[in-house]
Amino acid sequence: AACLENLFRQGVQVYLCDNDSTDRTVAIASGYLGAGLLGIERIPHDGTYQWERILRRKEALFRELDADWLMHVDADEIHLPPPGHASIAAALAVADAQGYEAVEFDEFTFVPTREAPEHDHPDYLATLRTYYPFRPSSPHCVRAYRKQAGTIEIAWSGGHLARLPHPPKLSREPFRMKHYLFLSEAQAA
Repeated sequence: AACLENLFRQGVQVYLCDNDSTDRTVAIASGYLGAGLLGIERIPHDGTYQWERILRRKEALFRELDADWLMHVDADEIHLPPPGHASIAAALAVADAQGYEAVEFDEFTFVPTREAPEHDHPDYLATLRTYYPFRPSSPHCVRAYRKQAGTIEIAWSGGHLARLPHPPKLSREPFRMKHYLFLSEAQAA
């Protein structure tokens, strides 16, 4: 719910792909249909995690959805605009007006510590405060794209980068992303 609610506050509409999660994602998300949530789609889980298949479906959705900008978002991420912008939607409008076609997100990875190991609760955004910046290369996490004629491919990079019909003009101002890999020792195990 935290990821969805954050996106709605940021002025972002959401189309949810669920891979047969067991954490009540669909039941929780259903309450947002018509209030920022455009739809929910089940991507069946066949016993193995098929990340490429999920990303290929997202590529198809990039072609199908009626939107000016598209984002690839995972459930364990909180996306934010650059400092000084009221919302992601407002910051994308500025990037669009400046002629940019893609936006990179600076990734801040949040992890529990020995001193504060337990954050598997609804208030984890307030209690889990230990993080490190993660950027193994640049660009690293290009997650928002201006809708293009043609295919936007993300599966080849595991969803971190996109291939567009032509090299995109990347915004010079990165947005921000909080990435919560796990919330407790038990969840990590």
